[in-house]
Amino acid sequence: MSIIIFRSLVRKIPSSIFNRFETAKKFFHFSSTLHNYNFAKLSSKNFISISGPESIDFLQGLVTNDVRYLVKDCCQNNCIYSFMLIKNGRIISDLFIYKFRHENDDDNQLLLEVDERLRPNLVALLKRYKIKRKIAISKLDKFQSFVLYPNFIEKSIILKLPDAFDGFQQKNSTILALDPRNNHFGCKIISTENIVIDDLMKQFGSNSESEMKLFETNEDHYRLFRYQYGVGEGLIDFPPENFFPLETNGDLLNAISFKKGCYVGQELTARTYHTGVVRKRIMPVKIIDLIQKETLPPQNVIDANNGGKLVGRFRTNLNENGLATLKFDEINFQNSNLKLSTSGHRITAWKPSWWPDKLRQQ
Repeated sequence: MSIIIFRSLVRKIPSSIFNRFETAKKFFHFSSTLHNYNFAKLSSKNFISISGPESIDFLQGLVTNDVRYLVKDCCQNNCIYSFMLIKNGRIISDLFIYKFRHENDDDNQLLLEVDERLRPNLVALLKRYKIKRKIAISKLDKFQSFVLYPNFIEKSIILKLPDAFDGFQQKNSTILALDPRNNHFGCKIISTENIVIDDLMKQFGSNSESEMKLFETNEDHYRLFRYQYGVGEGLIDFPPENFFPLETNGDLLNAISFKKGCYVGQELTARTYHTGVVRKRIMPVKIIDLIQKETLPPQNVIDANNGGKLVGRFRTNLNENGLATLKFDEINFQNSNLKLSTSGHRITAWKPSWWPDKLRQQ
């Protein structure tokens, strides 16, 4: 399998985007069969800034992941995925957290990427927890979120991308980061400038001479990509106070640290993890007999081949692809007859290719 080194392509990038990206020392490696990547703007996302000398310690007590991974002298991570929980351990919101420096020299400034519809409540909640902390919490509207992602995920074909960037490189206008959930999921781009799209499409669009082709899609296309692999994100997939972190595969998506110590909602999460019993997880499903492109309401999932036994809960869908929380160890995926209890639709479910082999073989 031949390998195309992204370095050779970067030489063709205009100096404007080259300088904005502060191009990293190591670049993407693509297999010869996977030249095509997609690029989408995530209009449903927006940002919260937390700055000040106590910002890292403040957020450390509120999220499931270890914010210290973002400390420059500790690790090379510059973006982490995490959850905020209520006291009973249920998820309020998922979020991406970036180490960030913008228009000042504050080494402790953090940028939180959250669902736009949840942002007002999250800002209010953070301010309630602030008390007398030496931090500033504010909405940050000037940034836009983009994602670069492959057409499909296959461990045996797509090369791992841990060395695609040295963490990520950033300037005042642009942040680049590998998706911290999984090396196969692509790259996140945070920027204030629409010209990023123009530059990327000019160099890597379908009409360019580049061997790697980049196709501009939309958020729904990216959502379908996520659903095919059982990856939820944002308000639609994770309505507040409906899920526990391990149900959403947070332990598999690098969203939880089990060594960091206390945070809001930590007790039940840690206890469930250490008992080793996770009875149900978010999984990808496909609706077999969906006639119209309709969004089905949440409802129970039953296995008609197992006496109509309740085996999970259907959560959401976009066209025929969707997500469900399923008792994966109670389903014979080779011989099941899964149905939705209310609408009567038949569905199929499978264990995603990115799950650990041990879990896939259960």
